[in-house]
Amino acid sequence: MEFIPNYLTTQTFASGFDWDGVSPEISVVIPNTMEFYNSSRTFHVTKLGGFYGRDVPCAFSPMLPVGSGAGQVIFSEPNELASARERYPDAPVRNLTAHLIVGQYLSDVPLPAASLLYREQEGDGAIWRVAYGVDCDKNNQTFYSENGRLYLRANDTPVAQLRYGEDG
Repeated sequence: MEFIPNYLTTQTFASGFDWDGVSPEISVVIPNTMEFYNSSRTFHVTKLGGFYGRDVPCAFSPMLPVGSGAGQVIFSEPNELASARERYPDAPVRNLTAHLIVGQYLSDVPLPAASLLYREQEGDGAIWRVAYGVDCDKNNQTFYSENGRLYLRANDTPVAQLRYGEDG
């Protein structure tokens, strides 16, 4: 997993999760807190995706291993499948299910998480549709989960920034 810390607020966001580029299912645990090697403080993990630097967007997404010889292009909207098929006409379409287990401090999903990605490896590639299933810590004050979906406690609406599989 990769986390981007904010040293002023001692909060961090999860920017992505490690994925081997092959497995059709993965479980991802979003911890309650993180510690960074260059700080003695503990940071609450409050977001899936976010902004770093001078408001550079960073959507929550799968990340391929460093040095794997593979590249990827990330799409945030599921309706971009037609565009991805035009760009990569020979690529098969596959499904990746990411089961997220989120902690009690998660309070925001500010950007749409990756819902499509093109993974290339050694001249061969595939378009992956990413669907999320979510289990939320019962002590979370902002969200709860039900049937694999993440909902806002305040008004019981599903978090639209995550694609749940059947919606695209």
